[in-house]
Amino acid sequence: MNKYILSTLFIFSFCFCQGKWYKGNLKNIDEISLSINLKGSEEATWKKSVTSYIELTLLQNKLPVIDSKPMPKLVIDIHVIDSSIDEASSFMVDFSLYDYGLSEQKYSFAYGDSSLVKQLGTYKIYSKETLGQSTSSRVYKDIETAIRENMSLFLSQWYKDNPWK
Repeated sequence: MNKYILSTLFIFSFCFCQGKWYKGNLKNIDEISLSINLKGSEEATWKKSVTSYIELTLLQNKLPVIDSKPMPKLVIDIHVIDSSIDEASSFMVDFSLYDYGLSEQKYSFAYGDSSLVKQLGTYKIYSKETLGQSTSSRVYKDIETAIRENMSLFLSQWYKDNPWK
């Protein structure tokens, strides 16, 4: 009897589980600024090709990159630990989108106050991180695959939140 109750609760937990926390956060984002941080690799041509791929993919999907605009800002952190001594090399690819915001508590407390702009903070409105391990000979190809996957997930969420774009 206990197994039946537990299995029923387990199945219902999937039906009522919370959706993605960033669902709806990308509404009305028409242009972004971009910051790409590559750490752990000194290959200049690879860095240039990764940067070009990201910028071209954003432009191709009609999400222009405006460097003079401070927010919203897409920060892409790529960390590489390329170990030629050990068999395993590691990497991390992190996509985070930051924007100005105001907490609900500050908003309700300062409603109608003209100093509301001074209370704005920077908040993370989207985040997707990929960690992986690979061999030294394949680590850069696996990083490029992770970048493509994260870019695809980011753009699909952007299109879901902005269906008329």
